[in-house]
Amino acid sequence: MPVMPMHVIMTQFYKSVKQNPLNIRGVPMYIGACKLYLTADWVTSLKEKRSVVKGIVERTKHRFNVSIAEIEDMDEHKRIVVGFACVSNGGRHAEDMVRSVAAFIENNTDARVDGTETEIEIF
Repeated sequence: MPVMPMHVIMTQFYKSVKQNPLNIRGVPMYIGACKLYLTADWVTSLKEKRSVVKGIVERTKHRFNVSIAEIEDMDEHKRIVVGFACVSNGGRHAEDMVRSVAAFIENNTDARVDGTETEIEIF
């Protein structure tokens, strides 16, 4: 079997990607993302808010394999906006994961959940 030069291999690779933009094998990747809007009425300082947010983030990371961070309203001590995301090979699994994480956060904090924004993207 003849050895193909690297530039020929890469050219074929890029042609296959252009023909099938989902990915090389044609299997889609699902990205689940969610924003949770919370209110912590008892919080009186940004230091106290950081403690609440840190607890939410650490407990969630420990329980689930997601990326999570505070993403908005960082200067307002009563409002917390947390965003998290997961990656999956199935759309239903990504939806279930987002729902599970949101329920976990709601059940494991004293902060009130005021709303959520959820999105499942195919990449």
